[in-house]
Amino acid sequence: MLAFVLQEQFYVYTAIFWALFTLAPLSAVLDYFWSAPRFTWLTADGHR
Repeated sequence: MLAFVLQEQFYVYTAIFWALFTLAPLSAVLDYFWSAPRFTWLTADGHR
């Protein structure tokens, strides 16, 4: 959404890179608020 606005409204041709650069830290914030148990693979005998 941010990339679209930057590219279409402000004519920033590198908008996808600016959007990724500015929104990347948001993933750490979202992980903090929406944490989930860590995934673990089961072994061949069914144990973790």
